[in-house]
Amino acid sequence: MKLIREFTIKVIILIISLVVALEVCNLLYIYLTSKSIFQKTYDETIKKTEQKSLEITRNIKTFTGNYILKFVTELKLIAKYTLLYNGKNLTNFENKINNYSKFVLNNNLKKKIIEAKTEDLNKFLYSYF
Repeated sequence: MKLIREFTIKVIILIISLVVALEVCNLLYIYLTSKSIFQKTYDETIKKTEQKSLEITRNIKTFTGNYILKFVTELKLIAKYTLLYNGKNLTNFENKINNYSKFVLNNNLKKKIIEAKTEDLNKFLYSYF
């Protein structure tokens, strides 16, 4: 009985040590073979992240550039209309709106064409009230 007990204990210890050794070998094999896979995955992720960040910065750059150009164009247009409504030509600032031109005479709204000076605007607005 004592012999069987010692033999079974040694067999159990041997089986446990073989299972542990097999698991250690299995983990080492997985660690060594998966290192290259993890490195490839990491490199691809870094490349895609760089590409996306460059794409985002390009998109932001074009958006801000277009927005600023639109804003500047609108300001130039406002300045051009301000000069025109003040009765000034863009090349020669002393020219006034020609009230006798065909455009003004043939226009049904010719009474609404006024000079954009503060006094004239006040006269025009107060004439309706």
